Amino acid sequence: MTKAASEHDIVFNTASGFHTEGARALITGLGQRKKAIGKDICYFHTTGTSNIGDNPLTKAYYEPRILSDTDDLYTYLKGREAKDIYAQCTTDIASVDTGLKHGVKTYLIMSPTIYGIGTGLFNRTSLQIPGLIRSAIKRGKVQRTIWQGRNLLLRNG
Repeated sequence: MTKAASEHDIVFNTASGFHTEGARALITGLGQRKKAIGKDICYFHTTGTSNIGDNPLTKAYYEPRILSDTDDLYTYLKGREAKDIYAQCTTDIASVDTGLKHGVKTYLIMSPTIYGIGTGLFNRTSLQIPGLIRSAIKRGKVQRTIWQGRNLLLRNG
């Protein structure tokens, strides 16, 4: 992964947001590219909003805070990760840290899951929720879900 990234000026990592070593490898490769050509290099990492989400039903983590666009999200995530380790957050922090170390412009894209009926011209329902509901009905129980790239993996647990 490092070698492949070292041959490009921009990398979009849309694979698992939970794979810390993969993100580091890509950014390290981009750092090598920057050193070789002396130009700005960019890394885009897709992640999710569960990093900043809360667990009000389970009370596993509850924080009465509302984030805004002006908050220092990096510092916030580092503090939150120190209290409650979460693999996706670990990867996001490592991506930013590795980008800073190698001088690679690093951007995190925190795409949320949208619930409900959409108003667009094409797909009007969530891609995730109907599949999860069909699976629960078919199996007679709710499954733990793991997102891997664009593939939804259902696991017992």
